[in-house]
Amino acid sequence: MMPTESVTRLSLQPRCAVRWTKPPLDTLKCNIHVSWLNDVHICGGAWIVRNHHGDAVFHAREMFLRTSNRIDAELRGVLWVLHSLCDLHLDNIEIWSDCGAAMEAISDPINWPRYLSYLDRIQRLLPNFGKLVFKVSSTKANTIARDIATSVTREGRSRSYLARGSPMWLHSRIEEDKRS
Repeated sequence: MMPTESVTRLSLQPRCAVRWTKPPLDTLKCNIHVSWLNDVHICGGAWIVRNHHGDAVFHAREMFLRTSNRIDAELRGVLWVLHSLCDLHLDNIEIWSDCGAAMEAISDPINWPRYLSYLDRIQRLLPNFGKLVFKVSSTKANTIARDIATSVTREGRSRSYLARGSPMWLHSRIEEDKRS
């Protein structure tokens, strides 16, 4: 899927909302988080895509080898998410992360030379999407992705997967998000 015109924007204003909110009609919302702990040798990544009704469409979890810092880990996660969304042929997406520095690096890669390798690979994937918007989320509005990601680092859940819908152990919280 190679559209003739790709619209990619970044919104760096942190969300004031303390809860997750539904995306606009005909838009998918992808929350991403990478759990990076400097005293362990792994990182846990997760993303969840929900539609304008708040229903989970897909979610995934991944274990990454240790990285030097949280920004590096989060950029690796964004690269993973972009590959996944492209493979699933999903389009018209908002990607929300609570790592403001990583989102800033994506919008202004020249000022983040340490991460140019990741940023260049991210930039090369952007034309695969018709509309892609990166936004900074509050940590409270990103708890589902955060909880899935920390299941790797805190609970040692190393099995990576991609699944339709939502994880059963978080189903009630996702339903609560939909009602709010």
